[in-house]
This record gives sequence, structure tokens and C-alpha cells, in this order.
Amino acid sequence: MMLGLGKEVVRLLPPMSLPSPILRPESGRLLLLFLLSASLSSVAPTLAVPIIQLVNVTGSGNATIRDGGNVIDIRMDRYSATGLRSKQLFLFSRVDMQMRLPPDDTAGTITSFYMSSEGNFHDEIDFEFLGNLKGQPYILLTNIFIQGKGEREMMFYLWFDPRTAFHTYTILWNPWFIILYIDGQPIRVFPNLVGFGIPFPTRQPMTVQASIWNADWATQGGRVPINWSHAPYIASYANLSSIPCPATSKNPICKLPSPQSFHGKVPQLDSWTNKTIHILQDKYMAYSYCSDAKRFPKGLPPECSMVDITGGQPGILDGGNVIALRLDQASASGFQSKDQFLFARIDMQMKLPAGDSAGTVTTFYLSSLGDAHDEVDIEFLGNVSGQPLVLHTNIYAQGKGSREMQFYLWFDPTAAYHTYSILWNSQFIIIYVDGQPIRAFPNMSGIGIPFPTSQQMRVYASIWNADQWATQGGRVKTDWSHAPFMSYYTNFTTKPCPATSTDPQCTIPSPPPAPGSNVPQLDAWTRNTMQGIQSQYMIYNYCADTQRFPQGLPQECSVKF
Repeated sequence: MMLGLGKEVVRLLPPMSLPSPILRPESGRLLLLFLLSASLSSVAPTLAVPIIQLVNVTGSGNATIRDGGNVIDIRMDRYSATGLRSKQLFLFSRVDMQMRLPPDDTAGTITSFYMSSEGNFHDEIDFEFLGNLKGQPYILLTNIFIQGKGEREMMFYLWFDPRTAFHTYTILWNPWFIILYIDGQPIRVFPNLVGFGIPFPTRQPMTVQASIWNADWATQGGRVPINWSHAPYIASYANLSSIPCPATSKNPICKLPSPQSFHGKVPQLDSWTNKTIHILQDKYMAYSYCSDAKRFPKGLPPECSMVDITGGQPGILDGGNVIALRLDQASASGFQSKDQFLFARIDMQMKLPAGDSAGTVTTFYLSSLGDAHDEVDIEFLGNVSGQPLVLHTNIYAQGKGSREMQFYLWFDPTAAYHTYSILWNSQFIIIYVDGQPIRAFPNMSGIGIPFPTSQQMRVYASIWNADQWATQGGRVKTDWSHAPFMSYYTNFTTKPCPATSTDPQCTIPSPPPAPGSNVPQLDAWTRNTMQGIQSQYMIYNYCADTQRFPQGLPQECSVKF
């Protein structure tokens, strides 16, 4: 399907400036691995203001107040349930609560921490923990209601056992964002998109509430009901804290965006928050309403069609159909797809920076994460005015690259949009320019050469400074007097290509392998077109670089396909 870039499919990415990640340089980019741990003590620390002074006990059950009022245990049995409600109302604030969830078999129960206003048109921000059978993990259900309308569920598995120790759950609600955190790690963001007609809570003060209750639907879609023989169910709450976050706040904990952190009507996140959310959602998200096309057959909710908000200096143009990426001496920018793919055809139209772009690299590529990642690269190396840009391609399989091929183009890629495509199916990776194949890498796993078959990849795009190597081997540096350098992306098209697909966009009419060979073969048109382009426009081929590989060229260089 073809989708406007600012509508539904991409996240804008910021400059790569993160606190305390593990960094691995790869083709000049930083792949990010976070050490996510939960090491809070099972005994909640004491705050100056005991939680009992901040909340009222609600419901028909009993609450136990202990540790000098710093911990409240609420309980549910067959006949009663207990809750908490803050004595204070909040309009924009950061609220932290430490919780320890009921242990053992909690199927059919929900333990919650949330903010809510009153009435039929209430606003609400939910942390709800869905109980499960003993030995099975809790599921965290988050939701956001605005003017009485919810249906914005995102669900997560947790990377720790929430029953054995206190952990901190946080709601940051300021005039621009709602951000949910666990132990200081952001897991979800909902931006203020009122400028696009999408509601956002801005007027109704909310109380902080907590409860434990019986919900027949909570566990495995209602297939596992509550077993009252395990009652009472007891949840512990401690260390409720709140910080006002009005629009005028200068408190950094409120994470208010600077005036420069807007693109049109869209507020932008800082890079660390954005990257951490992406990593956690990739690894732990179990459900997102924005991916549930069956639930919304008439179209996903409007916020799902907006670009996910991050930092950097990109621009959203032409009603969301074009993204302009910008590089200057202070910042770079990029975006990534919301979806991941395992075998797909990806098309992107791009227009590259005009004029003197020496030292810059403009990219469109597929990549997974981790040391053993897979990656398919289309990178454009800038040049001085009047000199052609170089198209640099590379393929990584299980963390190993060094498969560079470089080309001049037969047109000016800065003057108009051109289509760059990656076909990745179970037999080949083929790179196309304006529908013309320029490079192919077959699946040679049958002869021991790795091929990407098991790791889902996202689509990425970026513009960044690589003047240490990008132009004439690093001899020509970036001239920042020509900044900002702008690249433009549009008409992002994706087509899933599973191994069983017969879609002509996903396949090529391949003849059978040669006798005794396990290597798939190209059809005659693809092979002849590719060889013609390589003979006329290729300027570097790793398979011809005997000086680089004095012990012998890589094994795949001798394979015929």
C-alpha cells in the first residue's frame, strides 16, 4: 500500500545524543542497546510526606496502613474491594507511584493506578495490570480517554516480576504530551495534536486513583475466571509524589519542549525518550490499537495516521505526504517506520541535497537491531558542486557487512524525485533505482553464506555528517556555510513478501537452480539489466578488490546466479 510519509508509517528520529547507552558504530550510525533493569528494593523507601496524608481510602473493603503511613495495602475478596483517591486535583503534573502487585494466582483481577476526571466526558490516563495464572506474567494495559472516549489501548509484558518488589509507575501530563514511564523508562507517548483536530486533555483537573477489582475479561480474554480460593488479593502502594507541570514550568522533570521543538503544530520529544520508547515497544509491546485494522475496519483512529513525535529538525510538508530531513552543524534528523518487516518490498521516493553536499550522507535502509543485526543499505555520499553524488550500497547478514558496491547515477538525484527500492524475499535481496535492478544478493545459506531470514527489520532514513570518509575518502570536508542540507522523502510504499507470496511485486520469474546448486537464479531480464547498469555505472565492487582481501575474495563473489 502507498502511504503519505507524514501519515501513518514513520517516526521522526532526532540527533543521536543519549545518556548511558551501549554504542556500537556501524556505517557511521549508532545502534542502541539499553540495559533495562529493575532493582528497586522490596521495601519502599520513606518520603517526607507519607502516602496516607495524600489519599483517601475508598470502596467497601479494608486498607492496611503501615511503615508509618508510607505504605498502604489495599485488598479485594469475594465481598469487598478497596481503592485510593488523591485528596488533591491536578491539571498538568508529573505523578509517580510505587506499587507491588498481588502475588500467585491473580487471574480475573485488575490492579490499577490512574488519573481521571469526573463525568460522561471525562479524561483518564490508565495503568492497569491484568492478573494471570500462577507462573504466568502480568500484562500491563494502558489507555487514554479524552472527552469520554477511550479505545486507545496499548499492552505490554514487563521485563521484571512486579509482584516481588516495589516499582515506580509514572504519568507525565503536560500541555504537550502524556508520557507513561516504568522505573524511569518511557514506554508510551500521546502528543497534543489538537491542531489537527485530535482531542487532548487540557481543561479537566484529574485525581490520582488506585484500585483492585474483579474483571471477567481480564485474563486470556475472559477464558480464565477469578478463583476466589486465592483471595484476599493484596496490592501495596507507596511514595505517591506529584510535581505541577504548567506551560510556564521550568522544571526539567516536566519535560516541556522548547519553542524550537515544534514542526508546524506538532511538539517534538527529546532523542533519549524517543529511542527508549521505540526499543521498549519493539521488545515488550503485546498489543497496539494503532495496528488493529480488524477492530477499525473503517480506518484506524486519526492519531494513528500521524508521525510519531521525536526530536531533531525534520519538517512535515504537503499535508503529511513529504518529510524534509535537515542537517546543520548543530543537529541531524531521520525517521523510522512504525512497522517491522520480515520479507517485503519497500519503495521510497527521494530528492537529495542540492549544491555542495560534500561530507554528508543521505540514507534509506532496512535494519534490525543488535550485534548480529541484518541490514540493507542505500546511502548517497555527497560531493562538491558540479561533481556527482555516489550511491553506496551494502548488505549485512548476522552482523557482518563489508559487501560494498558503489555507483554513479544516470541522472541528477538532486533535481527531482526518484524511486529507490529494496526487494527482500526468501530468495534474493535486489536493489532497484527507478525500477531498474542495480544489485542482487541471493540466498546462499545452502552453501554456508548467511542471508537475512529470521530478524524483522524497520525502514530507516537519515541525513548526517560523515566527512571523515564520505567524500573522496575524507579528503573533502563538510562546508557548513552551505547548511542546512535538506533531503526530501515521499511515497513510502510497503508490500509484505512472505515465502508463499505469488505477488509479482514480491517475486521475480526465477528459473530453477543449476544442477547440483542450492543457489536461486535470476531471470534473464533482471540479470541482463543489472549487468548492463553495473558495467556502465559501477565504480566500486568489493568482489573485485583483491588488495582489500589479500587472503582471497569473499566466498559469495565466486557464486554464479
